[in-house]
Amino acid sequence: MNSIRKFILLFAGAALLAAGTAQAQEASTLQLFMESLNVEFLDEVKLTLGQEFGYEDNVDERPRSQRSGNWSTETKLDLVLSRAVDTTSLGLAAGVSYAHDFHKGENDDNKGLSYYLSPLVDGTYKMGRHTFMLAGVSKYESQELDRSNRTNVMTATNQIRGGWSMDLTGKTTLAVTADYKNIHYGDSKNDDYDRQTYGAKFAPYLNLSQRTRLGVLAGIERTEYIHHSLHDDYNRYSFGFYEYYTLTERTKLYAEGGVERLAYQDGTISSRNSQERYEPYFTMGTSYEASENLLLGAKLGRSTADSLASDTRGNRSEYTASFDAAWKVTGKMVITNQFAFAYQDEKAGNADENEYAYALLVKYQATPTLRFSAGYLLTIGDYDNKVRSRRDYVDNEFRFGLSWDIL
Repeated sequence: MNSIRKFILLFAGAALLAAGTAQAQEASTLQLFMESLNVEFLDEVKLTLGQEFGYEDNVDERPRSQRSGNWSTETKLDLVLSRAVDTTSLGLAAGVSYAHDFHKGENDDNKGLSYYLSPLVDGTYKMGRHTFMLAGVSKYESQELDRSNRTNVMTATNQIRGGWSMDLTGKTTLAVTADYKNIHYGDSKNDDYDRQTYGAKFAPYLNLSQRTRLGVLAGIERTEYIHHSLHDDYNRYSFGFYEYYTLTERTKLYAEGGVERLAYQDGTISSRNSQERYEPYFTMGTSYEASENLLLGAKLGRSTADSLASDTRGNRSEYTASFDAAWKVTGKMVITNQFAFAYQDEKAGNADENEYAYALLVKYQATPTLRFSAGYLLTIGDYDNKVRSRRDYVDNEFRFGLSWDIL
């Protein structure tokens, strides 16, 4: 692990400023498993206290005459304990924070207390020809529920991810991944969105070289809503190929793609008709270390998801793209930029939307234990039809903060 990667890891969460805006989806369990085979682990004990202040100039821009500003504050305490054992890092990551909005938007939650708890079993554990991976997280935080209404609510999420592989011939490896995720919405009026998702992928691959793995996959994923008044249970079937490629020590690529289908179970006519056929899907991510001080990354994806937009029952196609650049200006300062785009094509509604985002974050290591940060986020939402066009928005957010490593 080189200097620029080590330095950026000191500022974990640099891209979080853009959370909830146009971004590529989170890494799949299969991608997480492939990347864990190449991770370097370190012993670490860290306790960090942080304080952030923010200002958002457009909490609710519907109609434009209702522009309003909002000041916010957030206090955070984060703990990381890890112990490297061979190719595995065992430990715990946990944090608690208190956030307060002084002018809450009509569709925002009262953020209040949040937490996350993640027992760490990162990387892999090898036993003969077998390799295992296990990771999990439990968190309670504010998340976007309905982008078309710009609604944010408090959610409790519990997730477990696992992977297993067995070396068959040295060139051929059998791999299986599995995951489980439960989402519960804190406000009782949003109970209809409570759901659980679980599934598995069968993904054997060839070790074409020490740097290249090429495999095929077949997967099934089940999503069940606690109530069925707004949404219907469905199965996601996927078939495709994937590749994890280390071009050089500085360049890495993960690509996964094929076809997928969302099949609704005992659903309404609108759900079943929204999309009951196989559609192409793909996710691609690459990172390039241009120099000791510059790290570049890009993501591109297309997928099908159940729609959470208001007045919509069915699914949508999602297209996402993002570009990231982290520049270590000096031994104490790093600047992170992110450009992102997302397009949502609703199959059974009129909330089709283009969203653009730009995030800038500057962090400065004043002392070995004290850091300062400043960030800016621009988000632009543009609906494709007259019915929703009154919900177009341009949002500016500014954040300032500091953090202190107590341990």
